Amino acid sequence: MIKTIEYTKEKARTLDFSKANITESKVAQKTLYWVDFLEPSEDDLRDMAKNLNFLIVDLKKCLDNSSRSAIIQRNNYTLILYKGISEKNKVVTLGIFLTKNYIVTVHKSSITSLNNIQSITLAETPTNIVKNGINYLLHQITEEIGREYFKLFDEIDDELDKLEEKIFKKTKANIMQEIFAVKKVVIYSRQALHANRDALNDLEKIFQPTDREMIHQLHNDIIQLIDENNLYHERLTGVVDAYLTKQSNDLNEIMKSFTVIASLILLPTLIAGAYGMNLVLPLRDHPQGFWILLGIMIVGVVLMLFFFKKKEWV
Repeated sequence: MIKTIEYTKEKARTLDFSKANITESKVAQKTLYWVDFLEPSEDDLRDMAKNLNFLIVDLKKCLDNSSRSAIIQRNNYTLILYKGISEKNKVVTLGIFLTKNYIVTVHKSSITSLNNIQSITLAETPTNIVKNGINYLLHQITEEIGREYFKLFDEIDDELDKLEEKIFKKTKANIMQEIFAVKKVVIYSRQALHANRDALNDLEKIFQPTDREMIHQLHNDIIQLIDENNLYHERLTGVVDAYLTKQSNDLNEIMKSFTVIASLILLPTLIAGAYGMNLVLPLRDHPQGFWILLGIMIVGVVLMLFFFKKKEWV
């Protein structure tokens, strides 16, 4: 899927990629372009490499979610490999090709932040984008990606609240499986944020001083996100410890119940065992001996049960 947006002083509009001569120098006319490629095919990659003079190897890096965030400088463009959040809340790779008058984004999965920025810039008069140049549009895209991380962490916070409630309720839900699912998101997002921070540091070095303030602002957001991620990682560890402690306490309660039951059965078992031997014992020949012994067993069990309750063992 290809989406091309043209930004002029008057308006922003979408147009067919084949009709947009984005490689022509239009800086003087203040015309900027953003071309977004979602899940391009092999033919699309070859066309991009031919028409935009991009390297195939760089294009394929944009589609590999294992690619680490980085800044790659070529003769005619700068490639920014960045980690964004997909619509399925997964960390994915986003490739941003940056030139003087256009941006090309390439990604394998749909990224919510890109859709949001496209909708916003199409609905408003793109005065700031045209006035401040293509770097400002890059700032808007990366800033929106940061907002998606904040939203993701808000969802993680809600999920941790639900997990803590489930731990102290009798439920058949597989809590450990849910915990590990959240932990996976926290770990992957931590790796992505650290990599994005390093990429922004490298990007700040090649930007002009007038544009470095925007990168500095993004860097501050990344630092805040990393701090939040660390907080949720510690909280997640606490949830795991609470779950294991609750499981251990539940097991102790079960074992205590079995111990009490075994203790209550011990006295009747002892009496029945003694009278089961071939010995002359009291009440052996008494006509009501069975009922007397049964009464002694019941009284003994009741007294033991009363003793356990007094000690608060049951």
